[in-house]
Amino acid sequence: MKIALAGNPNSGKTTLFNAITGKTEYVGNWPGVTVEKKEAFLKAKYQLSKSKVRIVDLPGAYSIAPYTGEEAITRDFVTGEKPDVIINIIDASSLERSLFFTTQLLELGIPVVIALNKQDILKRHGDAIDSVKLADLLNCKVVETVANKEKGIKRLVEVAIETASMKSIQTSPGFGLYLDSDEDNDRQKFTSMVAQECHVSNRDTNEISLSDRLDRIVAHKWLGLPIFFLVMWAVYAFSIEGLGGFLSEYLNETVFGEIIPNAANAFFEGIGVNPLLQ
Repeated sequence: MKIALAGNPNSGKTTLFNAITGKTEYVGNWPGVTVEKKEAFLKAKYQLSKSKVRIVDLPGAYSIAPYTGEEAITRDFVTGEKPDVIINIIDASSLERSLFFTTQLLELGIPVVIALNKQDILKRHGDAIDSVKLADLLNCKVVETVANKEKGIKRLVEVAIETASMKSIQTSPGFGLYLDSDEDNDRQKFTSMVAQECHVSNRDTNEISLSDRLDRIVAHKWLGLPIFFLVMWAVYAFSIEGLGGFLSEYLNETVFGEIIPNAANAFFEGIGVNPLLQ
């Protein structure tokens, strides 16, 4: 069985690859290019059967349309080699942007399982993604993961293998008008709608974070410029007249004026150099 890992750059895709393979990847190059090709077998503790499962870590891509060499490699692999299942790693903190690529993968007729990664980061800020609703809207399995802590990994692998083993799959995601269109604008409207439907906020709307308060002050239309000049003056004063001036004086008078010359004289006297040559 062959499982492809696909997702946007910095979505946690390679972290997931290392977690489920034990970092024993085979690293080579894709044919004709210098982009690394990483593939390895599934870690033993995640094996569900005797047959080996090969994992391929595809280059990060934002679209199936090949705007970059990496995206061309990803497109050629998923459309040419036809993996048994695609695990699409989505950064939960950038859901709408990630979904553009996801919807394209779902139209390929290859089983797709979504790994909703970095959900823990959202939750720390009082937000979350409703994974059940996301699965319902996209008509595919969604598993929450935290790849760098290996949370949800076992469940993800089980769902991926189960999905790949199904004899009949629904190859049409049933998105209707939006994804039948070739227009990217229609696709973006759909992904925006899905992101809004799935976003859950538990934060207090009246609560203002410290960073937001600072932003309001330093970005103020009247206070912003004076604060900028004040900070620049403080940096200059500190570096030239404060610590910088002290260090400069100390280096010139003490280090180079006393310590180093005295040490050099003591060294030359110790090895018996003529005083006239010191």
